[in-house]
Amino acid sequence: MKTIKKKVDLPSGLKYVKYIVLFAIVMLCFTGVYSSLPSWSPWEVFSMLQALNFKLSGHLIGIIIFICILVGMAVCERFFCRFLCPMGAVFSLLPVISAGALHRDRQNCGAKCSACEKACPCKVKLPDRYSWDTSGECIMCQKCIPTCPKQNIKSDYKAIISTVVRTILLVVVMVVTGV
Repeated sequence: MKTIKKKVDLPSGLKYVKYIVLFAIVMLCFTGVYSSLPSWSPWEVFSMLQALNFKLSGHLIGIIIFICILVGMAVCERFFCRFLCPMGAVFSLLPVISAGALHRDRQNCGAKCSACEKACPCKVKLPDRYSWDTSGECIMCQKCIPTCPKQNIKSDYKAIISTVVRTILLVVVMVVTGV
């Protein structure tokens, strides 16, 4: 069976929606409104459908969000993670240690080469070596490394340190916020 891949370019501004989702959830939790809202969670709708419980009255917002996520996932790899996930927003807000991130020497790249960006499931543009312009959107999947025709993408041992530091910071944030 042949897999058909169709490239869909979604607006880059969509990546900011996850920050709005995170802010909304935090504000609803801190004001005490979250628990009194009717069920609007797409994950609750998914759980009910998986359990073959089709009594979805009162879950209209959750159903709409769930359908939007399914449609998004059909046209864009990692749609939920890239554009809607509040935990993805938390991860990307954590400080990124530039020495631990993937980087490239742009001078060694071919003219108009973008093989690494095309391979990246998050469509992150790799920073130049020693650049402070790093992206919290990078999930360190390293799919870009084997696609570089000049083996120009590097990640050194400091990437492990970066991951450990980000994990510790996330745990601290979760403990402080009571998550």
